[in-house]
Amino acid sequence: MLRLFAENQPVQNLRMRLPTDFFDSVWVTGLLLAGTALVISMSTLESTRLGVFIGIGYLAVVFTFLKPKFLFYLFLILIPVGGTAFVDQSILPLPGAKPLNLLALVVIVTTFVHKGGAGRIPKGALPFAVVTLGLFALSFAASLPHLDDINAASVTKLDMDRYILSAFLKPVIFFIPFFVILRAFSKENDVGAVLGALVFSTLVLSLMIAFLYFKGGAPRGMRETADVYRLVLGSHRNELGTFYILAVPAAIARMYTRRNLTSVLSTCVILMSLALLYSRSAYFAVLFAIAVQLFLTKRMKWLPIAAGAVSIILLIWPTTLERASTGIGAGDADTLLAGRVAGLWVPLLREYASDPSALLFGRGRYAILSTEIVGRGGILQVDHPHNMFLEMVLDAGILALAVVMIFYFRILRQTYRAVRKGSETAFHDYHCAVLAALVGYLVSGMTDRSLFPRYDNGFLWALWALAMRMNLFVEERSRERSDAHPVPD
Repeated sequence: MLRLFAENQPVQNLRMRLPTDFFDSVWVTGLLLAGTALVISMSTLESTRLGVFIGIGYLAVVFTFLKPKFLFYLFLILIPVGGTAFVDQSILPLPGAKPLNLLALVVIVTTFVHKGGAGRIPKGALPFAVVTLGLFALSFAASLPHLDDINAASVTKLDMDRYILSAFLKPVIFFIPFFVILRAFSKENDVGAVLGALVFSTLVLSLMIAFLYFKGGAPRGMRETADVYRLVLGSHRNELGTFYILAVPAAIARMYTRRNLTSVLSTCVILMSLALLYSRSAYFAVLFAIAVQLFLTKRMKWLPIAAGAVSIILLIWPTTLERASTGIGAGDADTLLAGRVAGLWVPLLREYASDPSALLFGRGRYAILSTEIVGRGGILQVDHPHNMFLEMVLDAGILALAVVMIFYFRILRQTYRAVRKGSETAFHDYHCAVLAALVGYLVSGMTDRSLFPRYDNGFLWALWALAMRMNLFVEERSRERSDAHPVPD
């Protein structure tokens, strides 16, 4: 890469010789680090106008000198910091004219205008997208009559237009990675590039979390720290934890495949920042995903090493152990789950059980806010049920949950079979990482997350698309081997 600069190659040749994986490029990594510094500074200083001008220039450089795919990488990198002042403020006097929204529009246009990279669409991908977005649209439409109930529980009061923008169009933006990967990423070496972007994005988030944690000297208490994260990053710690659940297996897979200092250090920073997040669901889901990954890659001998690393982190930050062990010694599930069983899930299910229509078809997005028991104050004061499966039942009905889970388990089964069949492929570690992350996400859904598109699961749709794409790679390789060595009659 450095030789390219020494030879003073023209820009056109430079573009043609750029590596697929931007982590291996000093040129691109420098640009991304500059963007990272910009996001951090704008988040802490809140100098939006300066951020706009620098951000436009930064985007112009990426768009001009690099391949169109790097716009998509930039989009992935900005998703976890979508709640910061820099990304979450409009830069034009138009509704929804925020940097991430505008970048998403550019990504979509660039992806479908650019003719390179298009490949065969995996079987089942389009039905998966239609079901996911169709159920989301139907659930949103069913929520419109309950806008008053939603506004009553919200600090920001939304009229119909703003509700459509914030509760429907904005979440759909985070489903874009699914379409972009299926449309523009059709080569095996694209897998490492996309996962590298997810890892880099999580590394950016981790650096910001570490900065906020240690800013001001002595570490704060858990609640105060969580409030700081929410104030600056615009997200609850459990929402931030979702990015770790989906990206940590990819970071570990990069250590296996790259075996360099960069991949090791980036993984260490990510795991240490996860410890500072104080999200119990993220702790256990990440550990579960790592265990699944070690099993799939037949590296269970690494389990003691992983346990040792966890022990070191707990010794360095005892508050992490305190948070992770909350409720474990109580002896009952309700205490372990912060009172959600008796104080949230059971009362909601009882109300829905008395209304067969609501149980079958749901009551629309944010249905929990329009339930009678919430109106009476008979459950925990929350705006979502803290269980993505229950949320789907409340919002879209048990039939919708059954349809979605059929799709999920079918794809997971296909992915597991492809992982076993494609153990000799160059992307096998990445394949295992994607499967482990998806399983970890589903397990974590017992206490939070969502099956609908939203800000914190933007990585999820990228991983579903990658799983389908890699399954197709394995299928095509198997077919090629069969054609090359036909079975004699």
